[in-house]
Amino acid sequence: MSDRLRVLCVDDSEDDAELNVMALRRHGYEIESKRVDRREAAGRELIAGGWDLVLCDYSMPHFSANAMLELVAEGEYDVPTLIVSGAIGEEAAAEMIRLGAYDYVFKNNLKRLGTAVERALRDAEIRRGRRAMEEQLRSSETRLRLLFEQLPALVVTTDTDLTITSVEGARLAALGMDGEVLVGARIGTSALIADESRFPIRRAHLRALQGGAGEFEVIWGGKTLQGHVEPLRSVDARIVGTIAVAFDVTERKVAEQRLAYFAQYDILTDLPNRAVLEDRLEQAIAGSERHGGGIAVAAIDLDRFKEINETFGRAGGDELLRAVGARLRRLYSRQATVSRFSEDLFVVLIVDVEDRGEMETLARRTADMFESPFPIGSAEAYVTGSIGVALYGEDGSQAEGLIEAAEAALLAAKQAGRNTWRFFAPSMLFSSAERMTLKRQLRNAPIGGELVLHYQPIFRAHDNSLVAMEALVRWQHPELGLLMPDNFVPLAEESGSIDDVGEWVLDEATRHLEAWDAAGLGVPRVCINLSARQFEKRDLRERIGAIIGRRSTDPSRIELELTESAIMRDVTAAIAILQDLKSLGVRLSVDDFGAGYTSLSFLRRFPVDTLKIDQSFVRDLLPGSQDEAIVKAIVTLATNLGLSSVAEGVETGEVADQLRALGVDELQGYHLAMPMPFESCAPFVLGLAASASAN
Repeated sequence: MSDRLRVLCVDDSEDDAELNVMALRRHGYEIESKRVDRREAAGRELIAGGWDLVLCDYSMPHFSANAMLELVAEGEYDVPTLIVSGAIGEEAAAEMIRLGAYDYVFKNNLKRLGTAVERALRDAEIRRGRRAMEEQLRSSETRLRLLFEQLPALVVTTDTDLTITSVEGARLAALGMDGEVLVGARIGTSALIADESRFPIRRAHLRALQGGAGEFEVIWGGKTLQGHVEPLRSVDARIVGTIAVAFDVTERKVAEQRLAYFAQYDILTDLPNRAVLEDRLEQAIAGSERHGGGIAVAAIDLDRFKEINETFGRAGGDELLRAVGARLRRLYSRQATVSRFSEDLFVVLIVDVEDRGEMETLARRTADMFESPFPIGSAEAYVTGSIGVALYGEDGSQAEGLIEAAEAALLAAKQAGRNTWRFFAPSMLFSSAERMTLKRQLRNAPIGGELVLHYQPIFRAHDNSLVAMEALVRWQHPELGLLMPDNFVPLAEESGSIDDVGEWVLDEATRHLEAWDAAGLGVPRVCINLSARQFEKRDLRERIGAIIGRRSTDPSRIELELTESAIMRDVTAAIAILQDLKSLGVRLSVDDFGAGYTSLSFLRRFPVDTLKIDQSFVRDLLPGSQDEAIVKAIVTLATNLGLSSVAEGVETGEVADQLRALGVDELQGYHLAMPMPFESCAPFVLGLAASASAN
């Protein structure tokens, strides 16, 4: 190797920078380098351009790796950056990777630097090549043909000794492979194959030699390939070797890794989400049972947060939530877990609590935290918070019960006038006669004619044609007026009446679909939500089948929506239930996808048709944002799995256009159409048809 590299060394030590350069020279590179240790100098060098690589120390007196990565990101400089540090923890290293660093190398292990640089340069070249190819494909009328020709698939055959006899593929070079060199080698012995991949690929081929089929996943040349291998037979059916077909799934793996990260953290505040806190709480309880130690859960809700959104807009509200999350993180110790549970609800797990007095002090300090104003843009806002506290042992011994107790105490603090805190008391769970009355009334709502359905249209992204109507239940309460689902569905789930409500919705929605067919409206399909409690019913298939059986409608025009959390409670049982439902001929979709639960390794086993992207990623979608990266990853994942993707919560034309550019299949939201009562659906659909005819 005699490649010439221009390396920008960001380091306050000339000796360390020289050691880095010497390590690269020992690896065979011819190096031209320059050292800087301040932001201004680094900025000038990046603007001047021509650098192949940046090697950056983690911490310097006048500069830092964080600041350097910000410079690279702000200027959109296409130059790989590696962190070379003598002292960096795993969390800090992971943060550097998240901010854009390609890799990190410890100064006491510079022998790894050359390999890391080689990989970074190769990936950068591939990335640039891919970007150039994508530009070419977008402007070419032969995009589909070119895409097929560039498909990174390999076909490999071997003899009975597992010696490679042929290698065919469209992009062998792009995958770091030379077909002629590979022929004659034993399968799994290539130097390009990662050590951990050698046994799986050999085991799959040995199974094929025994007459079976095998699956394998291999890291080859820095790429992840998934393959299927079968026996290779002669004309007289004798096994004479193996034949394997493998596809490059690197991009899908990257998408899965990104989604796995965002499945654990709230995108807005970068705090752990509900799933993480619940998991850590269960671990803390298990640890307390073995070793002792107090545990407390504090639920913190912003008072009158809606007024902040109305005054400063949603962006201002988001800025406030980030600021509150940051203050809470500074207030509580490192042993505490500060999480964002929902819109303006934060829940904190505190371990090693000595006594109730310690939590009273923490609750008081949390309330005092709100005395200082929060900056929102160029303005300042004063907000207060209500706090509810529950103690392990006294108020509950299970994670779910402790969280419910903290939320009940929070509600009591709200009812006491806000801007205060309350410790849980058992009476709090039974203090609302109104809840009990509503639960009782709700049992009669389905048969009393008080439930009604509204429908929100779903449109095909590329031509805005109608593809579905989603059924949304409302409760026309005789005294309280029209109630939204958030006001009564939780009560229905608590009381068990959700089964009757769910069956009524399915029966009514399919009846409406028949009525639309009779009127010649041609609504393609209707989407109906199933609750988590319904999904757990053993006779779910029989109940749904009985309702569908009463209708003349094709079951494939009925789509049942289930949330991620409902499916992931028991994966094995969920797969069986989904297969039972699928046998009825209906479509299945995963609602609120990306919210933080789905194990991507199981997703391929779910017999679903559609992924509905959680609207929290869609609502404020901006070019280049993390939300855009998540949406793109979900669309890529759906495409690779042969599923449709739906974006809900589309509120502006700009967001709709951006989603179309990202390849989303279907769109739903207030920008396109508001939910409407059944009586308004026919005129709406006819209006769409008239508009389409006029155009």
